[in-house]
Amino acid sequence: MLRRRLVGWLGVGTLALAMATVHAEPLTLEAALREALAANPDLKAAQARLEALQARVPQAGALPDPMVAFGAANLPIDGFDLTQTPMTQLQIGVSQRLPYPGKLNLREQIAAQRAEAGGHALEDVRLRLRAEVIRAWWAVFSIDRALEALQRSEDLVDRLIEVAQTRYQVGRGTQGDVLLAQLEKERLADRRLALRARRSSAGAELIRLLSRDPGPVPTLPSEAPPLPPPFEGAQVMTLIETARAHNPDLQRLAAELRAAERAVALARRERLPDFTASASYGWRDDRTDLYSLRLGVSVPLYADRKQDRAVDEAHARYREIRARWQALRDRIEARIRAYLADYRSAREQTDLYRESILPQAQQTVEAMLSSYQVGKAEFINVVRAEVTLDEYDARYWQTYGEAWRALAALEAELGKELNHEHP
Repeated sequence: MLRRRLVGWLGVGTLALAMATVHAEPLTLEAALREALAANPDLKAAQARLEALQARVPQAGALPDPMVAFGAANLPIDGFDLTQTPMTQLQIGVSQRLPYPGKLNLREQIAAQRAEAGGHALEDVRLRLRAEVIRAWWAVFSIDRALEALQRSEDLVDRLIEVAQTRYQVGRGTQGDVLLAQLEKERLADRRLALRARRSSAGAELIRLLSRDPGPVPTLPSEAPPLPPPFEGAQVMTLIETARAHNPDLQRLAAELRAAERAVALARRERLPDFTASASYGWRDDRTDLYSLRLGVSVPLYADRKQDRAVDEAHARYREIRARWQALRDRIEARIRAYLADYRSAREQTDLYRESILPQAQQTVEAMLSSYQVGKAEFINVVRAEVTLDEYDARYWQTYGEAWRALAALEAELGKELNHEHP
């Protein structure tokens, strides 16, 4: 019995450890995207809208429901006797409204184009969600790296405090140096609180996009991948052409434009009459039964106020959608150029900080600290050098995150994912 309990406890402990390990697994960008795309309610709503639009297509092309009628004809009012007159009869009839040839086909085409527009709208929601997740993920990532850089600054300030206290104890420094170093440590503590608050805010946005219940901000990987090369020359026009061919919002308006074009044709055809075919059977008591056939034709008597105005309305709607499509195409090109400029600027700044400014700032701090230890530099200059290094570290990770966020916005405009190795 004891052995079984030990085995059971060991199994439970192993399972708990495994669950804790899984829970603590860093949330990669790819995992975040999969989770968001699988659970986001906005995406589910867009999918439901698409399914509703697709269900309208066969409805639009179907004939109106036939009418079945029951009644009595030529019934005398002085006795309601079915045998009093030879024309008295009980009737059953059926009628079917028949739209003018071509109308149903146009209505079905319009519904199909609107369903296609709904498919593009779904893809637009997917791409926008993807871009938002990427932006939120990189916001948390860059703040995490800034916190790591801040920790290095705090370690450096601890060294400054130690050196300042040592020099003060041996009479080679002042108490003001110690106080100034401690004040700098408090400043860094204040910055840490601000960064943690920013991480909580960015993390809350990431959790919302993942459709998780409110909780702690997930842990992200610590590896910082290199930024892809910038886009040059002909690549810019290639990206613009890609957006014109794949941007889902633009494709949605193009589908709506085709639907509006068919709506104009349908409005013109509505001037033509519809038909109603009907047949009935009359039953007479002790007499020959009767058949009746009818064909009715609608008369567009008020075409100048109805059908003609409907054509004007359809034309105006077509012009509106076409103007919106042209305006959106111009805005997309402008946004692509803006995102490319943002990415180039952020990438160049990131390269400058990483390759030049940060190494020089680090060397300056080390040199100033060494000079202060031998009495060849003022302590205030050491602190200023450390403050400068801290600011450059923060700017580096800020621009690093901005570069990735610019690429995410660019992908949303293109309508497809970028190959970061070969853009």
